[in-house]
Amino acid sequence: KNSENSSSVATGKTSGTVTKPYGPFSGQILFATKTLCRKVFMNSGPRLVESLFKCSMLINIDLIGKLYSTIMKRRGRILSEEAPSSFIMHIQALIPVQESFGFEYDIRKVSSGAANPQLVFHGWDMIDLDPFYAPTTEEELEEWGDQILPPNAARIYMDDIRKKKGLAIETKIVVSAEKQRNMSKNK
Repeated sequence: KNSENSSSVATGKTSGTVTKPYGPFSGQILFATKTLCRKVFMNSGPRLVESLFKCSMLINIDLIGKLYSTIMKRRGRILSEEAPSSFIMHIQALIPVQESFGFEYDIRKVSSGAANPQLVFHGWDMIDLDPFYAPTTEEELEEWGDQILPPNAARIYMDDIRKKKGLAIETKIVVSAEKQRNMSKNK
């Protein structure tokens, strides 16, 4: 008889009734915990982290201005410049991986094939922009309106990633809807 009691306690069955092991409110507690964690995360000001390439190249001194403009156009940062000789410079820069597609082609085009960038993974960097930023105060609404200008780079990256993963994206399909025009002839 004692062994029957211990087995009924382990399975949660007692004389014809079935009880849940965590009580009747387990689903409500899990849902409330999930909602609370999501709200705390969203209120903390989430940020995106992007990967960086370290770019190293040798280039003629005459082409430095064009090279800098190409790097800055892709949100890059110059780390160091060294001049091993009087007409060649060794440049090291950091470029976000997202911006690096087509970078080698642009550098070769600007330098007429004289520069060959070498891209190596460097690490991670946090994007300072809030991907969920929306103007809320009167001053922000007066300055920016409903749309933020210029577009938020963090939001663009987040939307691109969500598209690639097949997740929902908050976009306006119709930007300015007016009266729909009917193309059929009047009868």
